[in-house]
Amino acid sequence: MADVRSLLKSERAARRIQHQYASYTTGGLSCTVCHVQMKDALWDGHLRSAGHMMRVETQSASKKRKASDENGEDTIRKRSKPGNGLPDGFFDGPGETMEMPSRPATPSKPIAKVDEDEWAAFEADIATAEEQVKQANDAVISAPAIMAADVVKEESITLDIEGEKEDAARKMEEELEEMESLEARVKRLRDKREELRKRTVTPVVIPEQEGDEDSDDDDEIEDGF
Repeated sequence: MADVRSLLKSERAARRIQHQYASYTTGGLSCTVCHVQMKDALWDGHLRSAGHMMRVETQSASKKRKASDENGEDTIRKRSKPGNGLPDGFFDGPGETMEMPSRPATPSKPIAKVDEDEWAAFEADIATAEEQVKQANDAVISAPAIMAADVVKEESITLDIEGEKEDAARKMEEELEEMESLEARVKRLRDKREELRKRTVTPVVIPEQEGDEDSDDDDEIEDGF
């Protein structure tokens, strides 16, 4: 019985969920996307539920939009950072002299053209990313609408089925523990009975002596004479 109970406990420990959305707290297993606590046996059914899948899609689209916005802000900061316009080694060699131009240097035409092309490419990337996010959101919104009552009913049925399995396993473990307790009690009673049996004193039968019988016979003979 002890082996069976140990096997059940080991199996329960091995069923600990390993998933990116699974989190264990003092209250047990919970889903980080739906913020719902549940038993380990109900995890697979929860992942297949319509409510969980819709929340995962919404969270994924939100992360893509946030990443796109952050990349756009970084690129804008890089483009807007002014350059000092000084060549490398300008302050090196204090003894050297450098001829200064008579008028401020103006950027050449090809360089300005490259900057405009890069800026146009950047704007195109931003527009493409925003369009992809918009399409993803539209796909989520245009998905077949599912009534909240139907989702709750489906999850409730799954929870009931898995919960019954969990309760059955727990009940079996409790019955095994109770059976072990009864067996231990029976063993103690048997040992006590055996001890009492050994303490019982067996009566001793003392046989009569032959000398007394002969004396009685002699008395009878004398009385006859």
